[in-house]
Amino acid sequence: MPNTEVVQLWVAALRSGKYKQTVGRLQRRRDYVGKYGDEYTAGFCCLGVLCDLAVQAGVAVTTEDSVSALNGDPTVAYNGEVNMPPQVVLEWAGLGATSNPHVKHQVTWAGVDADGEDLEPEWQEDPLTILNDDYKLGFLAIADAIERTYLADSLAGQPA
Repeated sequence: MPNTEVVQLWVAALRSGKYKQTVGRLQRRRDYVGKYGDEYTAGFCCLGVLCDLAVQAGVAVTTEDSVSALNGDPTVAYNGEVNMPPQVVLEWAGLGATSNPHVKHQVTWAGVDADGEDLEPEWQEDPLTILNDDYKLGFLAIADAIERTYLADSLAGQPA
């Protein structure tokens, strides 16, 4: 069961503007150009923000600079992990055993259906890494999805 206080803290951090967003790593220390010319910015992915909050809260997470031997990508490792949060962070947040939590979000498809009507938006559930890295949703949209998925019951009955 999600730890409501931690998830609320995480959502607030994603909305705060304090964190710059990156893709592909929990945290990247500096801008980086990959082997094939792909450009990556320094910052955090949405799960990296959760890791940073865990460190600030005193959760038993070690951090160390890590540079990939394969490509020189300058990242931060949390308990040795650079791509997915360590289990202790997920347990602190009450997100269970999955290393890549899934969230509900709305997808709007471009195009028309067989009747020539615009495709209707639909709800789907995807891992957070897909929203952050593949769909490249911003932290505000990701915060909305996290809130909708993990805090909907705790927000019921509160004014909008």
